[in-house]
Amino acid sequence: MGCQDVYENPSYYDVAFGFRDIAKEVDFFEECIRRFSKIRVRRVLDIGCGTSPYMLELVKRGYFFTGLDISKAMLNYSLEKAKKAGIGIEVIHADIHNFRVKKKFDFAFCMLGSLMVETNGELLTHLDSVAACLNRGGLYLIDGGIQFDWTRLGGESWTVMKDGLIINVDWSVTPVNYVEQRVVERITLEVIS
Repeated sequence: MGCQDVYENPSYYDVAFGFRDIAKEVDFFEECIRRFSKIRVRRVLDIGCGTSPYMLELVKRGYFFTGLDISKAMLNYSLEKAKKAGIGIEVIHADIHNFRVKKKFDFAFCMLGSLMVETNGELLTHLDSVAACLNRGGLYLIDGGIQFDWTRLGGESWTVMKDGLIINVDWSVTPVNYVEQRVVERITLEVIS
């Protein structure tokens, strides 16, 4: 399954990346909020939300959750997951590089290295979009990786088993242009049911 197909199969993606300790990650969010937010946080925006892995934990802790993603399949999956859990959420179909929303948020976050930009201009329009959607004093948290040695990019593989599925994941990063620090990222899922 190639990268485009991965995002069109959210249930497989959810299993493949479901190994994280979400409660501890949300604990980290709340510690960042406690230390750095200038306002009380009630409304949160998950930018590049994918399958919305943080949704249930955040709602359980009393936050209002909104997920933003360019993939309609991922957003529909998130809505279905919320419906099954008996909770209400909102989703926004938009490109994370340049978006406008009607509501304001107190806290926004972008996880799993989902903020991928090809130019400084894309990064700046993304940051402008986030600034426009945050309430004054709100906080933005980005989880990402920085490659200091562009000659040593690689990848990793792992296997996840859940609900009768075995998913072998192969993730790799290959340099395309060292000067521009451009790479091709590949995610391949082998699904065995």
